[in-house]
Amino acid sequence: MLLSEIFDKQFDIKWIKDFSGTNIAIVDKLNLEVYLSNFSYEEDGYTVNIEFSVDDTFGKTNNNKNQFLIFSAVYQVIKEYLTKNNDIAAIKFSSDGENRTALYKKFIEKYASKFGFKLVKNTTEQWSNNTKFYLRKIR
Repeated sequence: MLLSEIFDKQFDIKWIKDFSGTNIAIVDKLNLEVYLSNFSYEEDGYTVNIEFSVDDTFGKTNNNKNQFLIFSAVYQVIKEYLTKNNDIAAIKFSSDGENRTALYKKFIEKYASKFGFKLVKNTTEQWSNNTKFYLRKIR
């Protein structure tokens, strides 16, 4: 399956905002929640932190859900959010494990510029094997 093919499926997304102002996109079909937190404001807009959970787990799950469907739904959420919120200046997120990090890097290479962003920095923490990504809006 090609990376571009996984984004063809459309999901029903329910949006809510929690008490702290975090936007939460819920895809009931996959028991997926995507958290988009505008946690800092810079002179050109907000920095949004993106995290998601499946079956109430933020880390890698050992369930039988199709990882490509989950990634497709997360992509759809991010696309919808960025389309509706033009005051986003930067995006932060992280990954754990080599396979997930490689997938995220491919995603960034192919799609970040289509959203108007570029990768500024990615660092891997040696003690946790977490890779943190930081993207900035292209001005």
